[in-house]
Amino acid sequence: MARRHPSLHLLTMSPGNTFGTNIADGFPAPAPVRFLIKHVALPYLAPLFGMAHSVEAGAKRIVQALTDPSLNSGVFYGSKADTLTGPVVDQSEIFPDLSNPTFQDNAYEAVHRFIAKSVLAIGGGQTLPDFKEASVEPASKYRTA
Repeated sequence: MARRHPSLHLLTMSPGNTFGTNIADGFPAPAPVRFLIKHVALPYLAPLFGMAHSVEAGAKRIVQALTDPSLNSGVFYGSKADTLTGPVVDQSEIFPDLSNPTFQDNAYEAVHRFIAKSVLAIGGGQTLPDFKEASVEPASKYRTA
């Protein structure tokens, strides 16, 4: 997306592994195990080992994505390798395929084909407008110094 729309500042930010959400509710485990994960392991044990942080810490990452001009467009940011919390890094340093333009283009096409089919299936033949036709304000308008 970032290569197709260079006037926009587009990036992806992982909030990291956060406790205080309902993520454990969907684990395929018996209810008592899910209870222990949600109310003991995630909020108390995982932070001790750097395996989880608070929802507030995850939200700070999202705010960083919106306000930090040092973060580059077109990049997926997340935790360093072998961690689930802490400072964020460009994930293509860990997973080089993320910076492969051919893979990116293939993913873009696959997502847009899926969207088009979904809209046709539920929208009675309506299609989504091409992104470039949408009215979008430049990211610089929302940046703070």
